[in-house]
Amino acid sequence: MSSNRFVAPISVQPKASKILSVLLFGFHLCSVAVLPWLDLPGLVVIFLAALIGFSLVYSIRTHVFQKGKKAVAVFEWMASDRLNVRDGQGQKYAVQLGGGMFIHPKLMILNLTSDEGFRRSLILLPDSADPDTQRRLRSRLLLRSWSK
Repeated sequence: MSSNRFVAPISVQPKASKILSVLLFGFHLCSVAVLPWLDLPGLVVIFLAALIGFSLVYSIRTHVFQKGKKAVAVFEWMASDRLNVRDGQGQKYAVQLGGGMFIHPKLMILNLTSDEGFRRSLILLPDSADPDTQRRLRSRLLLRSWSK
């Protein structure tokens, strides 16, 4: 990538992922299933089960349906190498790629940080976005990580 004028912007608008919702439900269900075997008082087990239920609702709302302030409803990588995020409430922010990204053809996890100090995660599975857009994003991420 020698010049920015040859780099097309990438815009990802994640769709509701059935795979992610099933995985989230399964992981949360497994954690609730372990609770009866813990040596804890009954009220503590009920409280932990309620917290796990809240975590499930929050995770599905944020990462599957892209609703709320912490959701990533639109991710844009402009030709000028500027990154923008629009949250579930429509606010637009400039962000940078954080560390700890996971890039694989079946799963991408992008950690994003802003100048305001907040952090967001974008989870992309095969049914989350257009395959061509995911391929272009994965290629640009890999090229960027190799150039450092």
